[in-house]
Amino acid sequence: KTSTAARRIIFDGKKAVGVEVENEQGQKEIIKCNKEIILSSGSLGTPHLLQHSGIGDGELLQSLGIEVVVNSPDVGTNLQDQLFAHLKFNVNNPRASINAKMSNKLRMAGEVLRWLIFKTGVMTSATSEVIGFIRSSDAVSRPDIQLAMKPYSFTISPEDGAVTIHTEPGITVSAILVQPHSTGTVKIDSPDPRKRPDLNINYLSDERDVQTLITGVEHLRNIMKQPAMAQHGPVEFEPGENVTSEKDLEAHIRSHAETIYHPGCSCRMGTDDKAVTDPQLRVNGVEGLRIADLSIMPKIIRGNTAAPALMIGEKAADLVLADA
Repeated sequence: KTSTAARRIIFDGKKAVGVEVENEQGQKEIIKCNKEIILSSGSLGTPHLLQHSGIGDGELLQSLGIEVVVNSPDVGTNLQDQLFAHLKFNVNNPRASINAKMSNKLRMAGEVLRWLIFKTGVMTSATSEVIGFIRSSDAVSRPDIQLAMKPYSFTISPEDGAVTIHTEPGITVSAILVQPHSTGTVKIDSPDPRKRPDLNINYLSDERDVQTLITGVEHLRNIMKQPAMAQHGPVEFEPGENVTSEKDLEAHIRSHAETIYHPGCSCRMGTDDKAVTDPQLRVNGVEGLRIADLSIMPKIIRGNTAAPALMIGEKAADLVLADA
């Protein structure tokens, strides 16, 4: 139902039999289920709903007056996300940047019409138009850094997150931490499911993540000096060519790194006693409840997460049908 929030999963003993929901007017309703409930609220919403339903760290739930259905302390732990570390450059070739179009409302209106009629122009941009993967060192067996190039530059407001495209020609190149060692938590701190949980993603708490991003930034600076890029006269303005020491690069990364919005792994799948779900995506300790989202990943994938999320959904559908 639209404009309706799930409050908790209803259990008959250990069997999931329904979901309590609440609409915008505060009216509550229980939607009953005869077979299975599929929980797909994402890596932040899924542990939130499980905990309010009595599945989580027993001590935490009891402290909030929530009846414990399953003591599963790993619910809401192991949270992982990927980070951008950006370098921004002015360029002397306006054709190498789409800033002039994106920063002008009238020109963007024309680009929308161009897309509607011809399916060409700025509106066809995939945002990051060049992507590559590298290893931070020979000691790493698989790529742990993703490189990306955007043909525009921008500023993000620290107050409200609003994005402002620069008017002068500019581009953004980014190093992306695709295999973070830092992990965080999603923990409820109120018995009211309408209240957002306490979210601590714990970015860059592991020093290895900082070093990986510094390595990525150094690779990007080397790439920008190559002839194919040098012909456009790139001049780094963020953080600036004078920011070269590890200490200064770390300070810049810690203050400017941005999420790529790929949270995962907060209700991990596994075969051990602490795993939240089994390999069939069934929530351990109860019946009739499965999870189908990125929260079931034991470790975040080394790349973008949209396709894996779709495949988790496809696999979950197969598993449900196999058990039907």
